[in-house]
Amino acid sequence: MSGVRLSRGLLPAMVSKGWGRVVFISSESARNIPADMIHYGVTKTAQLSLARGLAKYVAGSGVTVNSVSARANDFRRLCRNAERRSGENRSVAGRNWRKRLS
Repeated sequence: MSGVRLSRGLLPAMVSKGWGRVVFISSESARNIPADMIHYGVTKTAQLSLARGLAKYVAGSGVTVNSVSARANDFRRLCRNAERRSGENRSVAGRNWRKRLS
């Protein structure tokens, strides 16, 4: 409900200014509802529908509404990419990558 309340309170001002961004954080559970967490999956599915509906509602106003879903990352692939880009071996590239995030 927090997304509904925040949108209801903030969207009118964004639309009147002609600019704004609304970003909902979703999860894989919105599309593949886990049997032991049905309540969570249902709320995430509703949140996706809210984002789609609001995006249509504010279309053309300068306000965008999106929903992003974090998924599990393939850490080995991330390390291979870091190695390839940096020209360093994987362990050095991984350490440097972590330092850059700090």
